[in-house]
Amino acid sequence: MKRINPYPWILWIVVITCFLILTYNPLYHFLLLLLLIYLAEYNKVKWKTVLKVGLLLAALPSIINLLLSHEGEHVLLNLPKSISLKEYSLPTFFIAGPITLESLMFSFTLILLLLNILLAYAIFNEKVNQDYLLMILPSHFSHSALLFSISLKFVPNVIADYKNISEAQLTRGLKLKSISPLKRLQKRIAIFLPMLTMSFERAYQLAESLEARVYGKGKRSRYHSITWSRRDKAIAVGLLMLLPVFILLKFKGYLEYWPYPSLALPPFHLQVITPLFFLLCIVLVSG
Repeated sequence: MKRINPYPWILWIVVITCFLILTYNPLYHFLLLLLLIYLAEYNKVKWKTVLKVGLLLAALPSIINLLLSHEGEHVLLNLPKSISLKEYSLPTFFIAGPITLESLMFSFTLILLLLNILLAYAIFNEKVNQDYLLMILPSHFSHSALLFSISLKFVPNVIADYKNISEAQLTRGLKLKSISPLKRLQKRIAIFLPMLTMSFERAYQLAESLEARVYGKGKRSRYHSITWSRRDKAIAVGLLMLLPVFILLKFKGYLEYWPYPSLALPPFHLQVITPLFFLLCIVLVSG
């Protein structure tokens, strides 16, 4: 994997997060989403999968906001206080009331915000080596960082082991289809036991590796050091300058938008679009 300085990318993700917090303008969020999709495609990130997961995660809070937020002047429909089913009357409790166009717009903005955050962090994870992120942590957190790193890699390793062992058992004649659930559960033991054995073996190898490297004894050392190139310094300076630009735009009112109490057309300023395209150029220049 190419060694990339994580500090400029950390600044990049911080700037994007701050921008998303500073504005609720759906046009800016949608424009940023298009730019992030282009960056994800450029960096070979599976952005379609990320968007599908984001839509699933955003569905519940968006529906809750739509049903519980009754503010706004443009009413789409009114939910009754109770629903009659034959002889019974079921109360609707807090969701009773108007569903407004303003709450629908705000729910749409929340969906865009979540999609932007997930896609930005997906690009960040693709570009930055997680080992480098652990490297920049202070020495006081080194043990916790190691445990966190091991726990993150545990689930993907188990999934990979399950897939490999299942394929190996199928080639040996193990049948899991067209049998009763009880027999299927018994057959699964033939997959579970090798998985358990491989997990213990991997843990034993990791313990031996840590002992061979004298982990936890003496001063912490690094095999690789993080270097700052001229390009890294230029990108970091540009991002540090971009953060106060967004804050200034917020105070100037260019980022202001709120759909309540009456929905209005969101503003679209060139002063906001230019810094967003600068974020795109930074990623392209960083390679």
